[in-house]
Amino acid sequence: MIAILGISSYTYFWSIKTGRISAIDLLEKAKSLRVDVVQIADNCPTHMLSVLERTKVKQKSQEYGIKIELGVRGMDMEKLKMYLQLCIFFNSKILRVLPDFSVETESSCDYESILMPIRELLPEFKKADIKIAVENYEKTPTEDLLRIVNEINDPYFGICFDTANLLGIPETPETAIDALAPYVVNVHLKDFDIKRAEQNQGFIIRGCPLGRGKLNLKKILEYLNSKAGDISFILELWVPLSGSLEETIQVEEEWASMSVQYAQELFRTAGISM
Repeated sequence: MIAILGISSYTYFWSIKTGRISAIDLLEKAKSLRVDVVQIADNCPTHMLSVLERTKVKQKSQEYGIKIELGVRGMDMEKLKMYLQLCIFFNSKILRVLPDFSVETESSCDYESILMPIRELLPEFKKADIKIAVENYEKTPTEDLLRIVNEINDPYFGICFDTANLLGIPETPETAIDALAPYVVNVHLKDFDIKRAEQNQGFIIRGCPLGRGKLNLKKILEYLNSKAGDISFILELWVPLSGSLEETIQVEEEWASMSVQYAQELFRTAGISM
C-alpha cells in the first residue's frame, strides 16, 4: 500500500460553514501542512462553484502538485453524472459518495437506492478511470456494505472507510476494518473519545485530535498495509463548538496541525510508503 495523506473540507468544518475559507484556501492549508491531497466534500460543493472558481482551484492544485478528490451526498442519478464530469475536470480519481438516508428512517439501508445508480453509471466511471467509494456511516452497517460491494463486484467500486461514523450503529472500527479492508479505497481518519456523562448517566462521544482518542489507527493500518495500490487517508475532525466561534476555529486549526503531524509520524514508524 502507498498511503496518500490529505485534508478535507470536513477538516475545517467550522471555517467552511462560516464562509471564512473556500475550496482554494484548502489547497493553501494543504501546502502549509505538507499533505498531498484535498478532498472537497459536500459541505463545500464544487458544483456550486462558478466556472472561473473551478478553474482557479484546478490551476492552484496543479501549481502546488496537490491532488483533488471530490465528495458528494446522495445517490441522485443526475447529480452523480454531474460529479463524474467534475471529477474528470479536476482529475479526481475517486468520487466519495455518502448515501443520504433520512435520519428519521429506522431502516438501516435501502439497497436498491445505492445499487441502481451504481450499476447504471459505473461503466462511465470506469471509462474515465474513476473509482466510486461509498462511505460507511450509521445507516450502513458492515454487513450491508459487504452485500453491496459483493453485488457490484467491480474494482472500480469500493468503500470510503470512516473510522468514527460507525459508532452510531454501533460497531468498532477494528471489527469493521477486518471485514471491509479488501474493498477500501479511501479512509477518513477521525479520532474520538468516549467519556461518562454527568452522574454516570450514559456516555458522550466527542471528537479529538488524531492520536489523542480511542481510535487504534495502528490496527487499521495493519489491515490495510497488505493492499496493493494507493489509498488516500483524509483527515476529518469533529471539533465541538466551545466558547466563541473564533475560539472554536482556532481549536480546529490546532487540531488539524497536530493530527497531520501524528499521522505522518505514525506512517513513517510503521514503514508505510507515502
